[in-house]
Amino acid sequence: MEGMSIEAIAEVLEIQSATVTRWLALAAEQCDKVNDNLMKNLDVTKIEMDELWGYSQKK
Repeated sequence: MEGMSIEAIAEVLEIQSATVTRWLALAAEQCDKVNDNLMKNLDVTKIEMDELWGYSQKK
């Protein structure tokens, strides 16, 4: 499933594409903060290969 382009989102919302880009950057910063706070001291020994495969197939 593909998402909408930044330009399409801007058109639907009747805003500039730069605004959408700025919102995405702010959201990414918040995601990084959440990951930095929650992803500590994890004892991970396995990788979910099906998730990795699905991700790599999309790229």
